[in-house]
Amino acid sequence: MLNAGIEPILDGSEFWIPSQNDKGKKYKVTISGSDYLCQCPDHQHGNLCKHILLLEAFLSLKKEAKRQRADVSTPCPDCSSLSLQKDGTRKTTLGKKPRWLCNDCGKRFVNEPLQKIKGNMDIAITAIDLYMKGVSYRGIADSLKQFYGLRITHVTVLNWVNNYMAMINQYVDTLQPNVSNQWHADEQFIKVKGKTEYVWNVLDNETCFLLASNQSKTRSSADARETFQKAKAIAGTKATTVVTDGRFNYSKIVKKEWLLSK
Repeated sequence: MLNAGIEPILDGSEFWIPSQNDKGKKYKVTISGSDYLCQCPDHQHGNLCKHILLLEAFLSLKKEAKRQRADVSTPCPDCSSLSLQKDGTRKTTLGKKPRWLCNDCGKRFVNEPLQKIKGNMDIAITAIDLYMKGVSYRGIADSLKQFYGLRITHVTVLNWVNNYMAMINQYVDTLQPNVSNQWHADEQFIKVKGKTEYVWNVLDNETCFLLASNQSKTRSSADARETFQKAKAIAGTKATTVVTDGRFNYSKIVKKEWLLSK
């Protein structure tokens, strides 16, 4: 990430920039008008300073991202009209946001599909993206402070992830995957509090879409059939071929589930 390690110090005029050679060392870059001053030896000797170049690129991308968000609007939240015009700004914790006026119904709104959030949609999406990449809640909060200047706690990040991932999952549950007519079925054992349990999985051959995953305390035909029933419900159809590893007798189960059930 371009902004990795860049830390604002004072009102956006001073920044700590990490050294490329020594990960534990940072140099302070100060912006004075149109001039950049860095404490590193290269800049002190009049040479090209990579820390200044990094900060300039970082600030340029940040400015461009802000400009693009300001120039694009979603449809009117009341009537879905696209006949809109800019209508001043609204002051928020992240500064001023453009406000829009709907020419059809007169609704005034800020371009934020996610409402009642300390920040905006881009920040919430960034937080969830970092979470999916394995960044800790505290690490996400620190990154948002560095890049956006937004001071939030790791608990706020946790709430965002829980709330918006639930919304995403709810939406995904309404979709029906476009799968092939060949599925793969397999089971494996796991230890739960020292006891053996089983996880059953059904995967589509072409898309590798996980159609069903089922956990059971036993390894029975009923457990396998329950997993296939979940797979058929998600896919909205039945496969013509089911591939297994042969360690469990799926043939009778598939025959019963495919021929005797609807």
